[in-house]
Amino acid sequence: MTTIAYDGNTLASDSLSCCGFKEQSPARKIYEREKQYIAGSGLVGAIKRWIEWYDDGADHDKFPDLKDDLGGIFIVDKETKLLQVWGAGYPYPVVDWNLKPNALGSGEQFAMGALLAGANAEQAVIIASKLDTGTNDQVQVIVL
Repeated sequence: MTTIAYDGNTLASDSLSCCGFKEQSPARKIYEREKQYIAGSGLVGAIKRWIEWYDDGADHDKFPDLKDDLGGIFIVDKETKLLQVWGAGYPYPVVDWNLKPNALGSGEQFAMGALLAGANAEQAVIIASKLDTGTNDQVQVIVL
């Protein structure tokens, strides 16, 4: 559950969080660092453990056991606006630094379609929320 979208200028995420079948919104899914923004999909505890591992130097030998709890991570460099994508359970990026539009999470296909049709990241998350039950329309937006 989550939709995160990046269009090269804007990073956006929904704010839906659930505990069992009960909605616990709003949830923050974009975290600011000195030089980067980090956005994650998956269980909040897994995202925070991944961020702690990354902040501690991203030592591949100390990668946390996140099982299937982490959907993926976006890292956006504040200065260059380049995006790096980290997949679930891997201590290496699966997409290296680029400016291409991208989406992540349960609504990623809907958001990606919207991005490719010309929507910005915020609009893409809102569109995904209309089609994906794991995404809501309360959007956190970071303009770089």
